[in-house]
Amino acid sequence: MSNEGGKPELKVVQGGTKAPPVESATSGLFRDYLDLDGILDAPPPRLDFVLPGLLGGTMGVLVSPGGAGKSMLALGLAACVATGRSMWGLLPADPTPGPVLVVSAEDPRPILAHRLHALVNVPGSAINLRDDDAFRDRFRVKSVQGARFGFGSWTGSDFAPSDAFETLRLEVLQDRPRLVIFDTLNRCLAGIPENDNAALGRIVSELEALIAPVGAACLVLHHVSKGAAREGQGDEQQAARGAGAITDNARWQSNLVGLTRDDAKARGLSDEERTRWVRWAVSKSNYAPPPPDRWLWRDQGGVLRARELPPAANEGRKGRITHDRSE
Repeated sequence: MSNEGGKPELKVVQGGTKAPPVESATSGLFRDYLDLDGILDAPPPRLDFVLPGLLGGTMGVLVSPGGAGKSMLALGLAACVATGRSMWGLLPADPTPGPVLVVSAEDPRPILAHRLHALVNVPGSAINLRDDDAFRDRFRVKSVQGARFGFGSWTGSDFAPSDAFETLRLEVLQDRPRLVIFDTLNRCLAGIPENDNAALGRIVSELEALIAPVGAACLVLHHVSKGAAREGQGDEQQAARGAGAITDNARWQSNLVGLTRDDAKARGLSDEERTRWVRWAVSKSNYAPPPPDRWLWRDQGGVLRARELPPAANEGRKGRITHDRSE
């Protein structure tokens, strides 16, 4: 029913509030529903995995205790993507190459310089990184340690991105990285409580919006909770410290856990040797079966490489480098 001006009448409902006209109520709804005919009449698109199980356009987390080697593993994975090679046996196959952006909020420039030198100088690399043009062109690392970098501010109900984060958004649009890494979550929160589910859920949404226009994957480094570390549950999804929204909203999670003293003793390893071993386990993979766990060995300069773990006395003559989590 319309008035003389041709506009729908507003009917007064109980309580004195006015119900909006149908046209007004629907005009703000999104209309771009999936085209079922177009989808079902063609083969589904190929899923573009940046890392095994980590799909382009989605966010994942890498969780471990402090000092376990997640920062070095992240740099190693970044080198794999930048070169399109599975360096140091970290990946089961060569990844699709592309630019990589690493934002380090935890480590100063001198430490990053030492780690980069370790990457290019460690023996046994698949290629010579020092002279590889693709590595130099595609591998970008920025230290924001001491620069008060943060994703933005949280009022308790709304998020406001920082100027630095907006600048980063422009760089992502310009450089079109394939992988964006933040080290670490807590540092980049810059005071936003990491146990606030509403805040962390919004942060995940903001990171997804950062990478969505270019189809990149985002990997955020995070710490395990003290309880999970103490109880030997560092390889579980729930091991991540803080709000459950971190793991729940992320589409992929992997964990780094050390070799226990009992396991090391059973394998005849000294305590010094034990600290050089970590197990890399994918504890959540929404879009692909999780790969088997991989044992990594800390080489010179802290570079992590896949290596066969020495067998325990009851394992026979050959130890296993992997543990199948799908069983």
